Amino acid sequence: MYRHYIYDGVVEHRDNVHELDNYRSILQYVHIPLKNYEPDISLNYEEPLSQIPNVPYVVFHLFAGGASANLRSWENEKWSQLAKKISDAYGYAIVFTGGREDKEKSEDMANSLEKINVQAYSFSGKISLAESVALVKKAKLLVTVNTGIMHIGAAVGVPLIALHGATSDKRWGPLSSRAVIIKSDEKCQPCISLGFESKCNDPVCMQNITVDMVWKVVQEQLS
Repeated sequence: MYRHYIYDGVVEHRDNVHELDNYRSILQYVHIPLKNYEPDISLNYEEPLSQIPNVPYVVFHLFAGGASANLRSWENEKWSQLAKKISDAYGYAIVFTGGREDKEKSEDMANSLEKINVQAYSFSGKISLAESVALVKKAKLLVTVNTGIMHIGAAVGVPLIALHGATSDKRWGPLSSRAVIIKSDEKCQPCISLGFESKCNDPVCMQNITVDMVWKVVQEQLS
């Protein structure tokens, strides 16, 4: 924690600005000019994306990583209800993304949706990072918890809904003009800055995000 003593210049690491601004402040300190604020990924992926469905789809990313994953997760039943509403109203398929560790849960969710006549695909742990970026970029909409795929979605410019609970959307939110943040505005949130501070065992901040709250924004984004 005392590594800063070896440097001849210091910038403050603040928790009341976006994390990107903390790193940009280092560049500003050494007089490196800054350009665009919003991140951008230019996809140059020429191989045929044979695994990506040739149907209009919405991407769901249910899985938050790290020690505080339980504080950033939304209930499976709510994801299922939202998927059903999207399928009934628009006829879009639902595509699940995630890592290898999410493969079984993701496939279970896809199978459960098929049983209620929702076209669903699971790509968790099955495709590369480049293919995941392409998958997200071609989506009609991305609905995600606060995790890495959220920032990928922001960077490729897809319409995006980010569900925020214990983490600060001001510090860790998506940087995109096409992103909408949904949170329940509990008095106790946000309760974590770097991911390990909170002792919460009952994340009401995520539990109190209702399906109707998200569905309303889904309709606005898809319009």
